[in-house]
Amino acid sequence: MSPNVSSYYNFLAYTHESAGTYKAAQSAYLKALQFSNNTEIYYSLGLLNDLKLKNKAAALRYYRQYLRSSPDEKSAMENINYVKGRIKALTN
Repeated sequence: MSPNVSSYYNFLAYTHESAGTYKAAQSAYLKALQFSNNTEIYYSLGLLNDLKLKNKAAALRYYRQYLRSSPDEKSAMENINYVKGRIKALTN
């Protein structure tokens, strides 16, 4: 199996999200996770559920999973701070 399968599904999810087919995007992101435990996929799922699908519980789950997946603090500090702020906002 190709090591790029996760990237394919991640790109497919991005394409669906850009087209406004959010449920299809969510399915593709979840499929990508089956092939790779990529921190950015958790971040994308959190954003999708938070901002587009308005699913607070799922957004919190994926945001927390993103933080647990230990994103690189140097390159992802802006995303980490955003996620921490969203978690605080969604739990208040």
